[in-house]
Amino acid sequence: MGNFISLYKIMGTMKERIDSCINEWKRRLIDLTRRNRLIYFVPKRSSSLQIVEPTPSEVFNRFVIEEKALRCFIPEEDDESNETPIQSDFLLGDLEEQPKSKGKRSRRSDEIICKVQETKVLRSVLRNLERRSRSDFEERGVRILHLAFGILEWQEVEQSELIRSPLLLVPVEIKRKSVLDPYEIWPTDEEIVINPALEVRLRNDFRIDLPAIPEDWEGIDLTNYLQKIIKLANKRGWSVFQECWIGLFSFHKLVIYQDLNAHNELIKNHPIIIDGLVKSQAANFGKIWLPKLSR
Repeated sequence: MGNFISLYKIMGTMKERIDSCINEWKRRLIDLTRRNRLIYFVPKRSSSLQIVEPTPSEVFNRFVIEEKALRCFIPEEDDESNETPIQSDFLLGDLEEQPKSKGKRSRRSDEIICKVQETKVLRSVLRNLERRSRSDFEERGVRILHLAFGILEWQEVEQSELIRSPLLLVPVEIKRKSVLDPYEIWPTDEEIVINPALEVRLRNDFRIDLPAIPEDWEGIDLTNYLQKIIKLANKRGWSVFQECWIGLFSFHKLVIYQDLNAHNELIKNHPIIIDGLVKSQAANFGKIWLPKLSR
């Protein structure tokens, strides 16, 4: 009987250590600080572009549902004008017709117009997005370039600063056939996702679960999906804006974080994990089992 009790205590202690280990893994994996652009989204001029034409819903339908590429309209050197008014001045809840930018040439159906209209600046940003996203994919196999649809504007507490976070992220790649051809944004074979960092933050801090992504987007359009989030946001006095951005967002570590959450019990009871703990000394357990997550 005494041996049984001792074994029970040992197993209980091991599970506590495994819990501690998993929590440390999760802490290292997720970044909820101001450095994380998935939560504190502040557009950078060198790596973010807002699409102002066509509307976010039209961009979503063409790119996600129809799986067609988008061309980036770049004004001619002598055709530059002031920047196009930002569409995000309109709440999605209003759903009113939004103004179209004025240009000397009509936009083609496969083209997008960005808020940035200075030719040299626009070319520089697109070139930077293409190079950085291609480099990350070739070196790490990770897609960091995304189209972001919808912006949640929220607060941690009342009277605190407003935080802007993208909602839906669509992995994309940007390329062009030659230096004389326009930049094009192409779909990839990776799935559209809800902003994983925002999802974790809202669940942990506010017990809010964002609506699941539909299996078939043809059955529910972008506006209808965002309306579900509007209902949740309104209860808190938050806002949802209909915006579309192309930018660099990295969250591959968050996938591991979500796996740890989903398979917590399986990990704690896995014989290899338990065996490794039994064979290791308590003082060295963290060093043996905690992976290096700095990259």
